[in-house]
Amino acid sequence: MADSVGVRIFQADIIYHLFDKFTAYREELKQKKREEFKSVAVFPCKLKYLN
Repeated sequence: MADSVGVRIFQADIIYHLFDKFTAYREELKQKKREEFKSVAVFPCKLKYLN
């Protein structure tokens, strides 16, 4: 049922491993969204003015 509504279920024996799995999943989603919208979005950058 979770798959049908787009919910991801995480399971781990140790709470720290659960946190690591969730953090990795969140980073993966962020990268997918960044790739999806890279043609229309402007991402922040640092510029150095060369004189």
